[in-house]
This record gives sequence, C-alpha cells and structure tokens, in this order.
Amino acid sequence: MATMLDDFTVCQIMGVSVAYDPGQTASWIVDALECGTYELPEATALMGLLQGSDRVLDIGAGLGFTAVLASKIAEHVLAYEPNPRILPALKATKALNGASNLEIVDAAVSVQTKDLDTFYLREAFWASSLERDTKPYLEAIQCRSVSLSSIIQHFKPTVVACDCEGLEFKLFDSVDLLEVHTIIVEVHEFERRDPLLINGFSPSGKIADGRRSKVESFTRNKADRLPIRRV
Repeated sequence: MATMLDDFTVCQIMGVSVAYDPGQTASWIVDALECGTYELPEATALMGLLQGSDRVLDIGAGLGFTAVLASKIAEHVLAYEPNPRILPALKATKALNGASNLEIVDAAVSVQTKDLDTFYLREAFWASSLERDTKPYLEAIQCRSVSLSSIIQHFKPTVVACDCEGLEFKLFDSVDLLEVHTIIVEVHEFERRDPLLINGFSPSGKIADGRRSKVESFTRNKADRLPIRRV
C-alpha cells in the first residue's frame, strides 16, 4: 500500500521503501511500484548473487530500489544517476531506508570522463540516457560524466548492475574489470555482447524480457578474471 511523504508517494517492495513522484513517473511504472513488481526479477537475481563482502556499482540507479536492496547485504554500494528529474526521489529512497553504506553520485557513467556531457531527457525517466538516437527526447541537458574505467580503478566493485539505455556494452569495451565477478545488465536488441563474452564472462541467466530489451546476468570465476581486451 502506498503512502505519502512530502511531494513523494512511498511504496514497499521486498522490505524497501521506494519514493517516487507520480507526476514524473509513467502509469505502468506506478502500477508496478504499487503492486510490488517493479524491477522484481532483477532484484531477486541480484540478491541471489550478492555476498556480504561485495562492493556494488549501480549504473543508472533510477529510483534507488535495487541500490538500497543491495545495500542491505553488500559492504558498499555506489550508485550513479544523472537525471535531475528523479535524483530527489533517489535521495529520498536512500534516506527513508537509512542506507548509510549507499553513496549517490549525480553523474552519468560513460566511456570518457567529461565535465560537460549531453544527457537526453525523455518522458519516461527510465529511457533518459547519453544516447541521442535510441528514442525521441524532450530536452537535452548538460551533465557530468565519469568513465567506467576510472570508477572501476578507484571503487573496485565486485558486482555491477547496469541499465543505461543502449550504452551498456559500449561501456565494457576495453575496460579492465579487475575483481568484478557478476554483471547484471539490460541488453538491447541492437547491442553486441562481445566485450563481456571474450573476457571470461558467461551468460548465467535471462532474468526478464521486455519489448525491445531483456535483463541478463553474466558471471565469471576468479581464474577467468583476465585484463579485458579491445574488440
């Protein structure tokens, strides 16, 4: 059952209080939030793969549901979200759950670090991204972006959750993933999986299907953690 907090509606999913602004949220996402099915397959898979020593990088954190859920098990969660329309809800979700080991960064994750990058806002917040041509957009804004390679080097995650609307596999090309053993990623029909598949990762399960994308998990053993090569 949803409740109200200031400008947000708050619902409960898997023990997580999730804040959202009904005016910024598509009706079908509101339905999923209120029914408790929002990102449920991804969250269930993530919880089945996490250990207490894991450090989780969440790229495209959205409302913060999976980031907060991961923070209940993982040692540290680092969540990147550049969309100014949903950052207040993301921060409210963190505060509601007292997720002290969750750090939020209001920046995009990209191939290169840029002080000013172009981010394309779309009517559905989850479709906003650095990619211009994937879907029609409402507005182009400037945001800061940080390269995945620098985040990997400094944060040293062991698990990566990635949903950035068409940029997912480009991010992993030529990046040394160091100690990462699990990646949960939204896969679009036009993307190639080579950067993961040739560097020790194997598909470990299809989590959910969408109209133009699906969510998959990729894992690898410690012996397979070789420096990634450009393809």
